Amino acid sequence: MVPSKNDIKFTWLAACFVSLYGLGSWIVVNGLWVELPLLVNVLPEGWSLPAYLIIIIQIANVGPMVYVPLTKFFQAKTNGFCSRCLQPPERITNYLILAVGLISCILISQFWNSVAYVSILKPGYHSIGLFVLALFASIVDCTSSVTFITYLNGMPQLYVGALHFGEAFSDLVPSILALIQGVGSEPECINKTGIISMIFFLS
Repeated sequence: MVPSKNDIKFTWLAACFVSLYGLGSWIVVNGLWVELPLLVNVLPEGWSLPAYLIIIIQIANVGPMVYVPLTKFFQAKTNGFCSRCLQPPERITNYLILAVGLISCILISQFWNSVAYVSILKPGYHSIGLFVLALFASIVDCTSSVTFITYLNGMPQLYVGALHFGEAFSDLVPSILALIQGVGSEPECINKTGIISMIFFLS
């Protein structure tokens, strides 16, 4: 039996968890954007990197396009153990979104600078590690815009506001961390001549 809205009571603790739930919606992609001033100076694409990322994010919209017909398919198959486990379908989808998003974050931190030679389209070295992981992160972020709000169906409407509040902070949190990190600040040149001269003198 599916509980109705009257059966689910609003609590501030649950609203806080819903906000944290929404925080994970676009935090990976937004984190990539705020790090671009550092990435363009290291990766082989240079200032063409934002254009590549935009194309990757647009390709990731295939996630919601695949999710919608799959939802209709699983809702039609109401018999069987597997079908019962997939009801509602957004439940297991959200589990996958959170898991793939977390794994993508961890792997991007390790393989963002992995490059390989690609001979198609524009031959040369490209950031394959960043592109592949950004694609997976973008797929789950794009799909979360559809599944997160659907998961709250049947709950008090205040939880929808809490979800959007968390989604808004998915922009703010990476930006604050980037400013603390010093992204976009002028590089500081430290004169090492005196230290090197002292080393030669002592040797």
